[in-house]
Amino acid sequence: MPKNIEGDPEKGKALFKNRRKGPCSACHTVQDPKAWPSGNVGPDLRVIGDRGSPDQYFYQVIYDPRAVFGLNSPMPPFGTSGTLTEEEMIHLVAFLQTQKGKKPGVVPKVSDDKNWDPYTREVVKPDYGNPLDPIDNPGLLLTEEVAVPLWTKKGPKEKSCADCHGPIGEPDDLRQLGVIKSMVGVGAAYPKWMEKYGRMMSVEDLLAVHSPETTGLEMPAQGKENLTMSILVRMQSNGMPYVMDTEHTAVKAAIERGKELFHRPVGRRNSACAGCHTGPRGGANKFLGGRFLGDVGDGLINHPYWRTSQQRLYDIRTRMQWCMTPLGTNYLAGDSPEYADLKTYIFRASKGKKWWCQGSPISSRPVPARSRVSAPAHQHGNDAPPAQAHTHEAFRFAMAVLGFFAASVLAASDPEGDLRV
Repeated sequence: MPKNIEGDPEKGKALFKNRRKGPCSACHTVQDPKAWPSGNVGPDLRVIGDRGSPDQYFYQVIYDPRAVFGLNSPMPPFGTSGTLTEEEMIHLVAFLQTQKGKKPGVVPKVSDDKNWDPYTREVVKPDYGNPLDPIDNPGLLLTEEVAVPLWTKKGPKEKSCADCHGPIGEPDDLRQLGVIKSMVGVGAAYPKWMEKYGRMMSVEDLLAVHSPETTGLEMPAQGKENLTMSILVRMQSNGMPYVMDTEHTAVKAAIERGKELFHRPVGRRNSACAGCHTGPRGGANKFLGGRFLGDVGDGLINHPYWRTSQQRLYDIRTRMQWCMTPLGTNYLAGDSPEYADLKTYIFRASKGKKWWCQGSPISSRPVPARSRVSAPAHQHGNDAPPAQAHTHEAFRFAMAVLGFFAASVLAASDPEGDLRV
């Protein structure tokens, strides 16, 4: 620790909340009601100054916590990564030393708002409705638009999916876009080992290579055609138990590779998936800022799904890439085998649970036929019941009305056009 720099607690306080540098407040709580939203992935620091720890100790923890807590520490090495300068770390040390209680070791009350404090904050899990209902789940509408007609579209090789796998039949309460008999149970077995390609593959991985090989139609990983076709195939297994051949030698090897990837620190922040999504040392079931982190030990079988905040479909690759950005690491290509290995490791915990495409086993439930997605005329004819035939159109009309209303309110409140959405 440099001896010729004097720490400034106020500068340290500002750095603690600086989103470009951390923010430290994402994992730790201090005596500052403006440090919002603070998290509790890391220790509570509101009375850390009462410990009497030397400046050198705090400096070392900030510089590289691995030297203190071990190689698996979820805290980033702010010094060795170059995220913080020596001067900035000294300012942070000075600020931490000010964090003391009126009575030594007694955590003071900082805010009357219980949701300010991550230790008393309510865990709010939004209810986005029923993923099997197209009114609640725009992903089904997009799948109907893209994947359903694509199923019977002939490619350059004069073949379509339907030519080999059969037509899309009448819908039922679990498969609102129609039943494809040959696909029932297929989605609930992926990722699986594909000997032909020498790797584990998800449905999306297989579509990316199988479609151009058989029909000549391209379905690149993470593309709209790929994701919606994956949903169409996967939803044929709704309500069935998820299966994985965990006794297969190649699958066992994939699970081990996925486990290593899951626990491998990467990027400038030297963080691993396990740092946020396992417990008790990791961040699972704790707040990272305002985000409540899930535990992958509970299983994960609902990708791709409609990401409401982004208004688009998210597959598990996109979700992992979204995490890679703040870690300061490079994206893996969409067709990288590492994704399938990670999925295999994570999905193994869901073996035996009921499969619900685009929804968790808790929230998904059958949807009565009268509220299903509209049946396309080319598929089921023009004599569909009115309530069924117009569901799609009614949804679009409702969205258009809401959009017009929102635009009108915005225009009235912002005549100069300074606001942006």
